[in-house]
Amino acid sequence: MGYDLHMRRTPRRIPPGFEPQYEGQPEYFRFNIYGMQSMRQIMLRAELFDDDVDVDWPEFPPAGWDEERAWLLVDAIDAERAEGSADPDGALEIEPPPTLPERVAVTNYLAARDAVRAVRSPNPRLVPAVKLCSNDGWLVTPEECAILAAGLRRALDESGPALWEGEDLTDHEARRWVEQWIAYNELAADNGGYHVY
Repeated sequence: MGYDLHMRRTPRRIPPGFEPQYEGQPEYFRFNIYGMQSMRQIMLRAELFDDDVDVDWPEFPPAGWDEERAWLLVDAIDAERAEGSADPDGALEIEPPPTLPERVAVTNYLAARDAVRAVRSPNPRLVPAVKLCSNDGWLVTPEECAILAAGLRRALDESGPALWEGEDLTDHEARRWVEQWIAYNELAADNGGYHVY
């Protein structure tokens, strides 16, 4: 298991000196489960998280629906939305094609799900910790990316090695890794934020 972070827009302009984690993929960042655990600890020490944000995922599927079909419809209609091409004729590769009530129920579910994924902290200087605790498609907004980048930069300048104390990293490795994470968040702040999958 890991965390795959994808910016909402592929950057058109890459800042000088930016080094993507994966060559040719500036919009992508990956943590394995242990790496995210370490980075969460670093961000926690930098006091960037709101641990009190609680969410309620929307109920789905509705009573009486075939569960396998329901989730196929969610995937198909979600992909359709991402591509920006509605499929009113039911040409999705699902048989039988979605009915109007199915389409409405799935669209309503997706809107409610997306609202949960985009939840913000009531404190405008913090990011909900829950967004970096699972790979459920959370949206880290551009504002939250800026909060993480600025807060980590400030903490790195003020605290340095105290941020990663107890983590299995040398000072050089940790500083480089945190700086790479800061740069990713700075770039993401200008490119729609990122989803955590």
